[in-house]
Amino acid sequence: ARAIVEAADAIFIREVNAGNIDNVVNLYTRDAVMYPGGPFAGSVYTGHAEIKDFWTKATEAGVTGFSFDIQNVTQAGDLLIEESKYTHALGSGCFIVIWKQEGGEWKLFKDIFN
Repeated sequence: ARAIVEAADAIFIREVNAGNIDNVVNLYTRDAVMYPGGPFAGSVYTGHAEIKDFWTKATEAGVTGFSFDIQNVTQAGDLLIEESKYTHALGSGCFIVIWKQEGGEWKLFKDIFN
């Protein structure tokens, strides 16, 4: 399970840091939900269009240079639960991502961070 998350995180980091927002959005399931922290706290982004809006605003604000430090990965049936720490150009925090398979690929299903 950890190797799957490490590989998926590497793709996510590469795409966010390169500013490839459409590629980032495609790493989420079609029914994904994001619960961000920081200046976006209290907002909920559902589906590709809203998640694209979030990442567009975030990268325009200077959120880039991501790195992750995986703390734990748990398999729960057909889901993977990742607990990690992150850093980027504007700060650091923690997150939980619930991964699920869609179209044979592991994708972000629930993305919760502060």
